[in-house]
Parts: sequence; C-alpha cells; structure tokens
Amino acid sequence: MELKTALLDTAMPADLAGQLAYQPTQQDMIRQLAASSSFELAPVAAAKIPFFSDIMTAGTEVFLPLLPGASLADTIPLAVRLAQDGMRPVPHLAARRLSGFSELDDTLARLRECADVRDVLIIAGDPGMPAGPFANSLDVLESGLLERHGIERAFVAGHPEPNPAIPSDVARDFLLMKNTFARETGIAVEIVTQFSFSARTILAWEREMRDAGNTLPIRVGLAGPTKPATLIKFAAMCGVRASAGFAAKSGLKLTKLASERAPDDVIAPLAEALVADPLSRITGLHLFTFGGFAKSAAWASAVAENRFQMKRNGSAFSVDLG
Repeated sequence: MELKTALLDTAMPADLAGQLAYQPTQQDMIRQLAASSSFELAPVAAAKIPFFSDIMTAGTEVFLPLLPGASLADTIPLAVRLAQDGMRPVPHLAARRLSGFSELDDTLARLRECADVRDVLIIAGDPGMPAGPFANSLDVLESGLLERHGIERAFVAGHPEPNPAIPSDVARDFLLMKNTFARETGIAVEIVTQFSFSARTILAWEREMRDAGNTLPIRVGLAGPTKPATLIKFAAMCGVRASAGFAAKSGLKLTKLASERAPDDVIAPLAEALVADPLSRITGLHLFTFGGFAKSAAWASAVAENRFQMKRNGSAFSVDLG
C-alpha cells in the first residue's frame, strides 16, 4: 500500500478517503454532468409524447414553464402526467403573476395532492407591476407557504450573463439572501442558470458568486440539440447577450443553418474546469429543449451512457445516438 493511501485510510473515514483519492477525468465529468440533467418542457411539446418513461429515466426532473397568459393552476394536468410516468415535475412559480397568497396556497396544495410535487422553480416573472403581494422570488420563498405544503426544494434563477432587468450587484445580493434562506429553513435551494453559449462566462460567474459567499448548487442552463436559426431566435427572446454574434462566433454560414448545434463545445470545457476545481458549485445541467424535448432527452442519455467521442483536443465531443 502506498504511503499516501495508508495515511488517508488511517486519518479519515474510508468513504471520505475514497472521495479524495478518486480523480475523475474530463470524460468522467461529462458523463456525471449529463446524468444530472434536468429538462424544460413546454405544453405543446408534451402533447407529442405518449409516455415520458419511454424516453427518460424515472425520477428525472422536468421543469414546467408558464406560458404568457397562463396561470400556475394550468400546470397541474401536465404535472400529473409526469408524476404518473415516474418523473419529478418542477412547476415554475412566477412571483409577479400571482394574484395573492390564496392563489399560491391553493395551487401548491393541489400540486402536492394531485402530482406529489416537492420541487418548484421560483422566478420574479415578467410583468413590471406585480399582480399581487409578491414582487420577487424572495417574497415567495419567505411566504411560509413552501414549508406548509411540504416543498422540499426550491430552484432559483442565476444569470451568468447580465440580466437587463436587474443590476448585477443587486442580483448577487438577492442570491446571497437565498443562501441565508436555505440555511435558516432547511429547504434545499439550487440555482438554475439562464442558458449561455460560453463556458468561460459561466465559469467566471460561478467563481464570482462563490467568492461572494454562494454555497448553493448550480445547474448550468444550456440549449439542447437545436438548429442554429432556432437557437438564435430564442437567444434574442431571452436576452442572451451572445445571441447577436452567435453565428459569427460559431463559424456558422447561412447555408449551415439547417444543421443542428449541440452544447458539447460548452460542456467539454466546463467538465475540464470542474476536474481542476473540485470546489466549484456546478453540479449538473439544465437543458432548454428548443429543438425538441425527446431529442434533448436522447442526447443527454447517450452522453450519460458514455456513447460519445472526444474531439478537437478535448474542446468538444460527438455523440452516438444509435
């Protein structure tokens, strides 16, 4: 037995010693990130999928966004379908769109009763004027209603690229207050980021938030396999700063816009950085399924099953979808 291993075995518990002795490779980290993927599912896409259990592993978290004009109660039927298929539905709560405590109270009760919902994503929402007493996501977190209805985990938004609706220092301070909420209530809080095209931007933001005091786990938002033209459109709608120069930066020609772009060239450098920085709070991926829900699920599953090949000196990889 080597001296380093012997010292580890005698100085600390075996499970911790094993964790420290284990050094994942970039490819290991890519698999781990993909295996921890959650997905965004729009109602129109859900209607095309007979059984979610045919395309995803049981327990996969599926986020349910609120469409313009929809209410939180409108997510209940889809949450029920997902739960019946063994998935873990995560409804979006848009704070400024909630009319009052009673709407939130009643809908959380129905979601828990009908679909056993235990996780929610809380965002501020788009309206400039709140429809009720909730002006931001922290107001919902501090309402006491999550605890009342047995919500075990709350996801909150993170913005590696500046959010035009809120100054960066204010966004950072709100994130730190959500850290405090998690410590004081025992409710698990995780961050899901807006999607980005730049691993460098994501990593710099994570380090900045960590240095400021963030300890919450982070899921990196990425676009699943999508045609570039569709991706550029959604990036512009979501205010992603890179959208205007995305085609040029990616070397895309107009004649190639019918092809598909997968996020491997973002995941590969992320994984490489995480191997070198085990203290990073990045723990998984969140895929926005602009190019098709089933397609994104199949792609992530293939990566998690190690059906991919590294290329370009580890800067990207190709996936075998079989």
